Amino acid sequence: MSFGTDVFAYSSSDWGLGYNGVKVTLNYFDGLPIPQNIPSAELQLCFKSLLKRANTTKEKAMADLLSFLQDDEKVYLFEDDMFILSWCQLYAKLISSDSKFIRTQAHQFSAGLIAAFGKRVSKYLKELVPMLLIGLFDVDAAVSRSCSDSLTHCFKDTNKVSSLWKLFTSEILNLVRQVILVETPTSISDERFYKKEEVSLRYNQLLVASIRTLTNLVSIEEINSQQMDVLHEILSEETLWNQLNLKDTKNLKAYQSLLHLMVQLRAKQLFRKNKEGLKASSRKLFQSLSACDSKTLMAVSSVVPDILKTLIEMNQYKDGKFWSYDKKSIDRLSGFLLLGPGISDPIYYSLVYQLSTETHILQPSEWFSIWIRFVDLESERRVLGRNGYKPLIGAWKYCLKYSTTLSNEEEVQKLYPAILKLIGTKDLKETPELVTELSVAHLDHSLLSNCVLDLLPSGHGDSRKELLTLSNTCLILSKDFDTMHNLSVEIMDAIQNPKNCAELPSHYGFVFFDNLIKTNNLDYTKDIESFLRELPRVVSEEFFQTPMDIMVDFSKSKFFDNLSSEQYFDDFIIVLTHFEETRKSLLAFLGQLSSDLVGKLADTSDSYQSFINDFVNNYQFDDDSIFKSNILTEALLLRLYDAARKQNFTEEFNHMCAELPKTSEAYTALLSNPDFVSDNIIRGDQISLPSNVHDDPKIARIVFDTILDKVSTKCLLNEESINEFVDHLHHNSLLTRLFIDLNLESTFSTDVNQIDTRTSLTSPLGLLPHILTATGNPSLADYLKVIRLSQVLDKILMKFPDEITTSHLIFLTRCYELTVDYNCLTDDQLAYFPNNNVYASFSRITFEEILSTFSGDQGNIVLNPLFDKNLPEATCFYNCKIIYRICLNSMDLISLSQFEKCLNGFEKVTRTITSETTASFSKKLYLFAIISATSKFSTVSEKITMIRNYLLSELVGIRFSDASSVRQFSYSMVLLDQLLKQDDDKFATSPLDPRRFNMALVSITNLMQSEIWYEESSNSMRLMVIQFVTRLNSLQDVLDSSEKLQDCSEQLLEDCIGFLELPDFQYFDELRYHVFALLNYLHSSISVSDKIDLDSIIDITFKNSTRDTTVSTAYTKPLSAFMKSLTSNETSIIIGKMFSEYFNPQISLAVMNVLLPALKQDIKEHQQDLVVEYELSKSTIRQAAPAEQSPSLEINFEIPPILLESLNETMPHDYLEYQEKKAFMRYLNYCHILIFYFEDISYDLRQHYVQQLKEKDLVNRLLEFLADQMMLSNTKYWENIDIKDVLTYPYSSDRGKSDPADECNMMMEFLMYHFFTIFGSLVGQWWNNIKNRAFKETVSNFVTRNISPTLISNELDETDEALNKFDKEELNLTVKVNRNNNEIKASYLIDEQKLEVAFKLPTNYPLQNVQVHGVSRVGITEQQWKSWIISTQRIISNMNGSVVDSLELLSKNVKLQFSGFEECAICYYILHAIDRKLPTKICPTCSNRFHGACLYKWFKSSGNNTCPMCRGEFNLRK
Repeated sequence: MSFGTDVFAYSSSDWGLGYNGVKVTLNYFDGLPIPQNIPSAELQLCFKSLLKRANTTKEKAMADLLSFLQDDEKVYLFEDDMFILSWCQLYAKLISSDSKFIRTQAHQFSAGLIAAFGKRVSKYLKELVPMLLIGLFDVDAAVSRSCSDSLTHCFKDTNKVSSLWKLFTSEILNLVRQVILVETPTSISDERFYKKEEVSLRYNQLLVASIRTLTNLVSIEEINSQQMDVLHEILSEETLWNQLNLKDTKNLKAYQSLLHLMVQLRAKQLFRKNKEGLKASSRKLFQSLSACDSKTLMAVSSVVPDILKTLIEMNQYKDGKFWSYDKKSIDRLSGFLLLGPGISDPIYYSLVYQLSTETHILQPSEWFSIWIRFVDLESERRVLGRNGYKPLIGAWKYCLKYSTTLSNEEEVQKLYPAILKLIGTKDLKETPELVTELSVAHLDHSLLSNCVLDLLPSGHGDSRKELLTLSNTCLILSKDFDTMHNLSVEIMDAIQNPKNCAELPSHYGFVFFDNLIKTNNLDYTKDIESFLRELPRVVSEEFFQTPMDIMVDFSKSKFFDNLSSEQYFDDFIIVLTHFEETRKSLLAFLGQLSSDLVGKLADTSDSYQSFINDFVNNYQFDDDSIFKSNILTEALLLRLYDAARKQNFTEEFNHMCAELPKTSEAYTALLSNPDFVSDNIIRGDQISLPSNVHDDPKIARIVFDTILDKVSTKCLLNEESINEFVDHLHHNSLLTRLFIDLNLESTFSTDVNQIDTRTSLTSPLGLLPHILTATGNPSLADYLKVIRLSQVLDKILMKFPDEITTSHLIFLTRCYELTVDYNCLTDDQLAYFPNNNVYASFSRITFEEILSTFSGDQGNIVLNPLFDKNLPEATCFYNCKIIYRICLNSMDLISLSQFEKCLNGFEKVTRTITSETTASFSKKLYLFAIISATSKFSTVSEKITMIRNYLLSELVGIRFSDASSVRQFSYSMVLLDQLLKQDDDKFATSPLDPRRFNMALVSITNLMQSEIWYEESSNSMRLMVIQFVTRLNSLQDVLDSSEKLQDCSEQLLEDCIGFLELPDFQYFDELRYHVFALLNYLHSSISVSDKIDLDSIIDITFKNSTRDTTVSTAYTKPLSAFMKSLTSNETSIIIGKMFSEYFNPQISLAVMNVLLPALKQDIKEHQQDLVVEYELSKSTIRQAAPAEQSPSLEINFEIPPILLESLNETMPHDYLEYQEKKAFMRYLNYCHILIFYFEDISYDLRQHYVQQLKEKDLVNRLLEFLADQMMLSNTKYWENIDIKDVLTYPYSSDRGKSDPADECNMMMEFLMYHFFTIFGSLVGQWWNNIKNRAFKETVSNFVTRNISPTLISNELDETDEALNKFDKEELNLTVKVNRNNNEIKASYLIDEQKLEVAFKLPTNYPLQNVQVHGVSRVGITEQQWKSWIISTQRIISNMNGSVVDSLELLSKNVKLQFSGFEECAICYYILHAIDRKLPTKICPTCSNRFHGACLYKWFKSSGNNTCPMCRGEFNLRK
């Protein structure tokens, strides 16, 4: 069996890298595995893929092999020896792959194979291990790291991995030998399929790995004699050392690897046994140095340190004999060193120093010249990065170090120009290490001293080079006291005695002393002190910045603590305050000083204090630098705040304070000022709490009072801000404790001290508020304040539930009930229900407990505070609401018998409390709440019936002599009204005693006829009477005396309507509600138009109809029922006023919703008449003689101008989120009215209406308005909205109860649907004209998902319904509607053949028009057929017609085309069976008709051209 074929002549006959009888080679043509020798078909497929050239194919195959190896069920596939032998052959090819992923996978698989089978593959380790070890030195770090991990995982021990080098030394050498001696770039890669660069690259990466492997082997293992022969053969190979070449910088890895190999060979003394390799490597190394020049230096910089290390190591060979192997070695070295380090590692200079001290091939002067060259190069080099100074420091460090070895002083002096160049180009403050080296070096300091003196006194200016020289010189000389002292004396003299005072500001002497101060050398204290005393004298309006900088540096130096510093600064500040310009800069100067120094100056310096006073008095708060300065103390900040308030700069002050640290002492001091707290901690609707608010009682109280005062108006306006505020509270916070311990009773009664009687319209307690004395117009702001406070408290108690008390629960529950009333009185709706409330915490309170607590028999921790008789009346009222709900809940827990038992004796209690004028009114209120909650049993309970009749008796014969009697009457009537309410259970019999009832009616009638009835003080009583009478009317079926009740009701209704017509009636909203409620009961028994002026009804309907609060629109519910009950004649009387008021821009939305059905019905009836008149008018015009004048049309066939004007001029221009929602919805309602005009009208009238809209461009504008406003791209939002709900939304009872934005969106989708229906093809024209492609696509996607499915379904339904009106039998018409593909097919059966046409509705209909397709034609020409199809399509596309309209036109064409044709006298068919043509050939003699084809056949068979019927001659050409 053969495992490979020798293809190239040079291939050897040995086994290469194979040791088991199978040839293993690295090249691509020899030692190839034969996949067919592998038993497994799956593995054969993998091997075939691995032998292909495509790397992606190989990577996938390797991934499959690895997955098989990791799969316990498939690992058996690899047990066969033939596979392992084949893998060894393939592995050798893969380690030279140009894909690092393939090399990584190959190494992983080999290691995995060894780990999986252990000793079973031990005989193959000679092939596998060397290739695995060479992978450790792959040129790609990721491959080598992966290979290392795989080996460690395979052998489980790093020591075992290390032992592989010893066990397989010979095999490793053989692998390296194969790479270096046997293989070439062209044997590794096939030149036919690789570029030249790729061929070299693949070989070089294998060569580098081999050299590195050999280097590692030499460094850790001893080579025996047999192995030495192989090593000698390798090292003697000239081509190996040819890689030591710097001309080609692309192969630096091979160059570097050979350098490392040379170092190891020298260190292991192996060069002594390989002289040929030594000489070859040495020559190539020296030659490579010459190849390096300034152009290639940057590219080869990475290997320069390795070159130096190699030279140092090779220099040790026989005392430097290494240098003799090349005659030009010295010149080559010099030239190489003079190039400098390039961008190599800073270790370069330490290596050069080591080389210069260990070799003697160059003279010391030559070496020193090189070092001077180095420092010059570094002085010229641009410093970049954090480590950019390291080469500079290294060069000078070793240059100075080498200079100490020179004995010739003249040589050393050559270094001074370089030093001067250095101090003039580099800032030595960045290199303290270099300063130290220069300071301790044995240099002549007089040279540097003279350098400074050369700049003085004539030398002055701001040249950066000179300043740098001065600064660097001072740094170097800082430890030479004598030199520096002498310099300071001379410079001080120059400053004190300037030749020209104008030159003083730019004198370098100030720079010198500034640098002297920065040295922090206290030896110069006296010199500094002399300078500081002189410094204020030289300050002027032109020269002050430099002295300021010097004083700042002085304040930060060590000299500051050793001198009388405050005095120097005091003197300096005095001078600065003398000049205008310096005074402006003084604040910035002080801000640079330390806080301690500023504090001392504030206490001791008169000049500082004077400056601060002047600053505060003149500060305009236009610059915030003072707030960022460290001179800002507590006292100064408070002074600034007072100044800000006096000058009305509070807002600017607060803005600047926002940046202050909240923990600073100055800011803490501010918090003690209540005005500041109010102005500053509230930002937007958020509260920014100071950090010490939790610990400082004073600040906590100030913040707490501020929050209580500003809550609901400036802060904590929503749940988000409340949550954020509570998150900052903790249990031990003083602020938290203030909230929890707040006196809630006092807080509630203070802010809620009046009840708005309008809440009776929504309250379950009915008109009870009208009985109270604490009524009026309460401040809704106070209501909101208490509600917001309760929300905050509720959140705090949720966070700290252990703090909850009964007082908290009652307060929060009261606030919930207050919220209900607040929502009724304002448009600002609050969705609030406290998590902590009485209802949830005490849901199991029984009715018996309630009655016992009320009567005082026993107590309850919740009920006792609720029945407190000493509370203010308004607070009692809200307790009543809570008691009512608790009672109502308790009703669910008892039966009728239990209820009756509980009420034993309660009738007596009721009589007592009701009749006593001295009884506490709060107790009457609580009784009212309890009895009102018994509605569940009111229709069946005998006890309640007794109470009801007692209350009825209280209405009989009462005299309104004083206020108490009026209140008594009112209380009894309202409570009785509560007991007459019917829920699901109706009264089976009269709930009232008939005799008492009649007497009570007499009393009420007498009251209405008395003078007191018309007094203003009776307004509340009037409400109670009409509510009571309305309640009685609702019980007419079970009550007697219906005639008396009828008369009373009519009189009452007439009176109340009269009161409503009065200007500024006190209880207008309540009375209007009850008037419409009573009207609904009377309307069935009287004719409204006869008894009542309908115009008056309309007037009170629209009076005060602009408010949209719940109480203001409560009357719309009975109004809606009243409108529906009106007859057509009654509606016609008021419809004009209704229509005009509908377009009042201030009208309430609730009223609009009520009017909508009535307007729709009226418009519909009007349209039905209008359609008939319109068609008749057209006929009249057509029949008029041309000479006659067309009759005038008195009927107006126009959309009302007020509607067109409203649509045109009130269209919103901003997006919905920025619009006032009511105004937006009002416009949508106008659009809704427009739709009514297009319902159930003829095609011509619809076109007439559309033309009116087009004249104002309203069609396009309305469609664009809807598409632009509806957020069509928000698919998630629209997915949650069902189109069925949308289409019923305008008439839904839930309208007006949802979020306004959501309601607007639903209404817009409703309108879009109907506009698409009535505008038809105009919608497609609008859509096609959209220029923005993205928006156009968005519209299409939205319509396709949300509108089109329903529109298409309705269009198909309407077509089905409309076709029933066709005379299908006459036309032989068959229509099929296919709902699966939205297609309508119409077939005309003509002489047993079909003429068929199809109407296809697109998925985004109506954005794209219905497409008309001709399916089959008969009896007409192709041109005529196309003409029909085009005309049919035009009806839809251009004339805004429907499918039915176009089908109607087509049917007329068919009927006209085929009417009057007789069948052919030969075949007896109208249409020919083959060509489907009509019988158009007529015999001139007998006038019979024939098909042309039939005649042709007859003529051909008969042999003549005579008529088959009359035998007359037939001329076909006629």
